[in-house]
Amino acid sequence: MKREQAYSESGFLTGESLFLSSRFCDIEAVAESSGGFSRVLRAKRMGKWHALKCLKPDYADKKEYRALLQKEFEIGYRLNHPNIAGIIGLEDVEGLGVCIVMEYVEGRTLRQAMSDEKWTRERIIRVMQQLGAALDYIHQQQVIHRDVKPENILLTTNGDHVKLIDFGFSDADSYAILKQPAGTPRYAAPEQMQQESSIDGRTDVYAMGIILGELCEQIPHRQTFRLRRIAAKCCHQQPASRYASASYIVWTSPFPFPWWAAAVMLCVMSAVWYSYFSSNALDSETTSPMRYRQTTKIVTEHDTIRVVEPQEPQKIYVPSEPPTGIEDFYQWVKKRTAENCEKSMEWMEQQARVLPSFDDVSHLSVNAQRKAREWTERDMKKELQRYVDADDPQFHVIFASAKNYLNEGITDYWVAMATSKRLSDLYQEAYQRIEREKGQE
Repeated sequence: MKREQAYSESGFLTGESLFLSSRFCDIEAVAESSGGFSRVLRAKRMGKWHALKCLKPDYADKKEYRALLQKEFEIGYRLNHPNIAGIIGLEDVEGLGVCIVMEYVEGRTLRQAMSDEKWTRERIIRVMQQLGAALDYIHQQQVIHRDVKPENILLTTNGDHVKLIDFGFSDADSYAILKQPAGTPRYAAPEQMQQESSIDGRTDVYAMGIILGELCEQIPHRQTFRLRRIAAKCCHQQPASRYASASYIVWTSPFPFPWWAAAVMLCVMSAVWYSYFSSNALDSETTSPMRYRQTTKIVTEHDTIRVVEPQEPQKIYVPSEPPTGIEDFYQWVKKRTAENCEKSMEWMEQQARVLPSFDDVSHLSVNAQRKAREWTERDMKKELQRYVDADDPQFHVIFASAKNYLNEGITDYWVAMATSKRLSDLYQEAYQRIEREKGQE
């Protein structure tokens, strides 16, 4: 009987006091930014943990910061999404002042996870999809976060789920105050830092692209080609060229088989086609790579049949073996592409110091990429003549193949640059300079 009771009866293994206080107790600090105006604490009430966000003592009596806290509460209170930390209320807590009472999330920030944990391509996609779902939801509510960064993204201990937090700089269409430029410079879109600039959800998509670029550094480069292309489109300097929303992003290939399978099939089909062409293009009487096709045309003129003598023979080109050392040329193209990309970046930095308008600066990256391409193609034509004559039909075939390495090199360089601090600082300094110059006018 005792054995049966041991298996059938349930209860607490150890007892503790079940006294539930209606006041916040066991208050302890969770996060406090060095340059910010607020701090986050953890407190217990009615046996449950809550997060409290309040102003630092130095800011508690300043009306503008109290209005900012009030605005954050009003915007966040109406949001209800599984990937957003919920806001419960706004209360005056003894010893802290006015606090936003929020859902407490047990976990760590994305920044901490990037530093201390192992990442896979699948995990990156899952995290970014959940972040995208949260951003899509707030954009549908006419809310822009304006400060999306790894420090404001929590990953739960239980399930590794995304929780978007900190709507301190968020904005909504219904507000006419506190709309001045705000955010973290590295993750802020160019238009976000301009006075009286119209922004929308694509501003948050830009920050999402920067974060994706940083996550790509956590896994091998060969696994990130598609993700880096997505990050580059998210981070385009022109909002119209970004994804309209995160829901437009296709994270995985729509093809049901891997890319290498398609490459194998393409190679097999090319080999079959080449074999067929080679066997039928040459007459059995000649072994020359060139032959002449002679044709006899019969035409009618006034119901009289006459034979037209063959005109000038038509040449049919059969490809021959590639010239010796052509692989060295392809390696040279890769190296020269990287050099010209860096050269175009230096040109871009020089232009950013003197261009007079925001519109000119926003087009800089496109112009720099075009210059890198033009410089490399010019150098490729000169270098290729060391291996094959410019009049040889193979010249154009090899040049077209080499352009694949050129395109891949430019894409890799500018995708990495789009998520770099170097480019972010360049635009930030350029926009600040233009604003100062306009203010002096």
